[in-house]
Amino acid sequence: MTKTATERFGAEYHWAPRETYPRNPNAKLVVCVVGTRPEAIKMAPVIAALRAQSEAFDVRVVVTGQHPAAGDILREEFGIEPNQDMSVLRMGQSLDELAGKLFFAAAALRRHAEHASLMPDMILVQGDT
Repeated sequence: MTKTATERFGAEYHWAPRETYPRNPNAKLVVCVVGTRPEAIKMAPVIAALRAQSEAFDVRVVVTGQHPAAGDILREEFGIEPNQDMSVLRMGQSLDELAGKLFFAAAALRRHAEHASLMPDMILVQGDT
């Protein structure tokens, strides 16, 4: 039996930011996406540098959950609290299922951003590690 996308990749993903908007209307909205431990280590200085310029940049951090420790590293090692955790990793899933969940979750975040008129000015994603 063929599964639907929702059955295969999980329930709808919902954006649940830890803080509320409004934000600085003069600042560029930057979303930084982190999936793995190496990406967290590489992106943390970039996130910190952008946040240090809060008049120019409003930074949101999304962890995909590809490596659950990525969010922990950001919090514990760098003092960066992610705004959203997609929590896509499940035991025993294949790489195609993981990739599907990532796309499914990213689409849900985009729908929320469009609905809330919060489309980012920039999205930063670390390349293949």
